[in-house]
Amino acid sequence: MQIEKEQFILLADCINEVRAFQNDISPEELENFFFCRLEGAFKSKNNRTIAYIMNALYLNNYINESWQAVIEKHQLVLSPMKEGYVKANDLSSANNNYPKGAEIIDDYIKQLKKH
Repeated sequence: MQIEKEQFILLADCINEVRAFQNDISPEELENFFFCRLEGAFKSKNNRTIAYIMNALYLNNYINESWQAVIEKHQLVLSPMKEGYVKANDLSSANNNYPKGAEIIDDYIKQLKKH
């Protein structure tokens, strides 16, 4: 399964509502993120939230299981607390925690499946 244009709009709304990144992102920027064409990187506000969103997308077959390695390899996310990029192990350790706003993310994932 792949994320369609309309779904990028919904997913960008979700990411912006839960404040996963320091700045709001557009659906076009998000599409570039997923296709590893992002110019620069998004600055993480909360790795736990990002990990929860990405894992939910993986569990619903929108992205593949190596999403953490892809984020690290392509340097798509800047660390919220230190200099440098988020590493795969930063996301895997954050993935074990239930973030604030998880219910909001779950609702958006349900909506995503309807589109």
